[in-house]
Amino acid sequence: MILMRKKKKKHLLTFALQDLRRFSNFTQSTTRPYTISAINTYKVYEEKGYLKFQDSVLVLDESKAIDVISELSKQFCVVLDAEDALDGDKIENILKEMEKETPFIHNLVASMK
Repeated sequence: MILMRKKKKKHLLTFALQDLRRFSNFTQSTTRPYTISAINTYKVYEEKGYLKFQDSVLVLDESKAIDVISELSKQFCVVLDAEDALDGDKIENILKEMEKETPFIHNLVASMK
């Protein structure tokens, strides 16, 4: 089933809001894999202009949603290709890249305290 653009945007927003809670428990080891996923996703949101801080307020630009979905889809395919190739080194490198924190991520963590 092909989702309409409006539904894709709604689902992405829901996903973003669900992941936002990861930043309030940022150092909790039991949820670290989910937090790493959230770090990566929120970095994509910022890179694509979907989310940004403006005057200490998190602002969303819905027009960038499809760009975000495309980028996350590409990333997912890279992971699947590495798994299919049994390329553990590549998967480890992907993980290291995903968990790299940026100033945007630090701002999110600080704003959730």
